[in-house]
Amino acid sequence: MEKHFIKSTSIVSLFILMLSACDKDFLDLKHPNRLTDAELKTPERIRQLEVGMYDRLTHVYNYYYQVMNSHLPGEYKARIDEATRDMISAWYFNIRPFSNFFVTTIYSGLYGIHPNANRIITYLENNEGTVNQLPEREFNLILGSAYFMRAYSHFVLLHMFGRPFDGTDKWGIVIHDKIISVHKDFEKPRAKPSEVYAFIESDLIKAKEILLKSSELLPEEQGRPTRGAATALLGKLYVFRQEYSKAEVEFELFLSENPDKELLPYYGDNFHGKSDNGPESIFELQFADLVPTSPWMGGGSANNFQIFMGGHGMGRNIIRVPVEIMEGFDPRDIRFSETVYSAGPTRTYIFHGDTIAIRDSLFFTDPPEPVRLNHRNTYTPKKYISNHRSATNPGGLAPSVSDENQVVIRVAEVYMLYAEALAKLNRVSEASEYLNRVMRRARGFWYYQESPFDYTGNDPVEFMALLMEEKRKEFIGEQVRWWDVLRWGIVEDEIARIPGRIWHDRGQAFPIPSREIDNNRFMIQNPGY
Repeated sequence: MEKHFIKSTSIVSLFILMLSACDKDFLDLKHPNRLTDAELKTPERIRQLEVGMYDRLTHVYNYYYQVMNSHLPGEYKARIDEATRDMISAWYFNIRPFSNFFVTTIYSGLYGIHPNANRIITYLENNEGTVNQLPEREFNLILGSAYFMRAYSHFVLLHMFGRPFDGTDKWGIVIHDKIISVHKDFEKPRAKPSEVYAFIESDLIKAKEILLKSSELLPEEQGRPTRGAATALLGKLYVFRQEYSKAEVEFELFLSENPDKELLPYYGDNFHGKSDNGPESIFELQFADLVPTSPWMGGGSANNFQIFMGGHGMGRNIIRVPVEIMEGFDPRDIRFSETVYSAGPTRTYIFHGDTIAIRDSLFFTDPPEPVRLNHRNTYTPKKYISNHRSATNPGGLAPSVSDENQVVIRVAEVYMLYAEALAKLNRVSEASEYLNRVMRRARGFWYYQESPFDYTGNDPVEFMALLMEEKRKEFIGEQVRWWDVLRWGIVEDEIARIPGRIWHDRGQAFPIPSREIDNNRFMIQNPGY
């Protein structure tokens, strides 16, 4: 036994001697697919971090976020089967509400923008590594984009996972404004909504100072956030906070600095790829038909929106627009036929002396039997679904999917937010001009000429009622309505539009994903979950 002990002791001693003689810690290994902070502080890596921010946003916005935020006010309704029940309805009807995959995807995707944005801001502001080799113009564009994207992602997170309109100033979100290197940096309590708003405001003001106007961007720079985008989002934030005088200042600045931004003459051109990065777009997501996808996704496009939203012959045929949501459109309103496909003859309108055939339906006057059976009392969504796609598709999936960009903020929303701010400041006559522009275009008139549809009154209450209804028609399926009905306090009336829908107060916010609560000891779940 003594010999074995001596032998064992000798081996251990030799191993310790070998370790002490080495300068390298064998347990300190570098992840082969992860860059160190030093490796990220170069112009090439900074550019990659910027692209990564946009990539995360497109993955979130292009499907889960859009469908869910359109589902809540009843604009979009899923056909209830096993897949769609878990996809959209689980959180609402209290079936596994904490771990719903799609809620988690939105949450993690939006927070996934912050590591890139925080690194860009930290490295560029501190001039770390070789980042100062970036040309000054590009340096400012990337830094301003990081501030904008960090502000925008916090803005969306607050209004999806917080409760900024319940009057308590309690249920905000976690603010991440620093590089997270250890787990304790991740563990933070939820900030108050007022604190989140202040943080977003600060980031947008910084973004405005260094970003370029849209008219100053080079062709290869299209798609980046602009000074106008930061100004418009800041004005929207002030309207949400009911700081209408501040909102007025921002919208006046936007209009004065961006004469190239105006309504498109034809409403439908916002959604069918004809005007990517065009006059009405303030900020939009960039897509190109370059990224291969699996056959069930449609195969061939980075934007799979159409494959999920398209009706029979164009996509999965699971999303519908209830008839009740389309009620109230007058016979001349162009927005009806550009919001949904409907079986029936194509209508025509007179547009400034020229006859325009509205693309009313892929199914013409006699829709196929599956359409009649699956779409009773509903319509098929049309926005961002290509008109040129074939309706003949035996497999039920489109042979290819849309590569159109998708607008996040457009001029029509700025006009209506500006009109709301002016009306709240008892300046209804001024507000009317901006609402009238939107209504004129919707009825086939040039938006800068008077029309029989103009609002000519001076009653703030009457004006706001009209604005609320016109805004609903203008933005169906564009993720605008839900936050409006919450902040206007009309959510119960809105939910009541759809038969069978019941309003639950907890619906003001999505549940915080369970893995977030498990990993952050300071995190508190939203009320009702």
